[in-house]
Amino acid sequence: MLIGLILPLCLALGEEGSQESTYLASLAEENENWVSVSINLSPEDAGEIVSEAWYMEGIILLARGKNGGAINCFNNSIDIDPNRSISWFGKGEALRRQNRYSEAIGCFSEAIRMNPNDSAAWDNKGLALSDQGRHADAIKCFDETIRIDPKNTKALNNKGWSLYK
Repeated sequence: MLIGLILPLCLALGEEGSQESTYLASLAEENENWVSVSINLSPEDAGEIVSEAWYMEGIILLARGKNGGAINCFNNSIDIDPNRSISWFGKGEALRRQNRYSEAIGCFSEAIRMNPNDSAAWDNKGLALSDQGRHADAIKCFDETIRIDPKNTKALNNKGWSLYK
């Protein structure tokens, strides 16, 4: 399950290209050979493994700034396991980075539907709403993030920024 934590850590510790994000992306790259081999398996033989492999490939591409390719990988993961909330989250983040905010909000909402206590999904949904200028809605998401994780300084900062706007 450590693999499934890399994306939220990349996003929590730094923006794309930051030292922390780059380091965590390199950890994901260490698994790239495993990802490539697993992707060649059929879903019948290894559904969960294949879904995880597509998810990992998406993380690697997301960390490299290849958002379109990442979206394709997350879609493949979701096609195999539509209840994989972390893949919905990853797709949402890739869409947000492409300024496709409405689609991103839908993905974050889907991740939240599956895991209502996912503070990162609430926070990123708030960011996408804020990016659309929907600050009142964004504040509600940041409030939910803070309710789940009261020490989340990123969400506190994001809420402050939306209040300022």
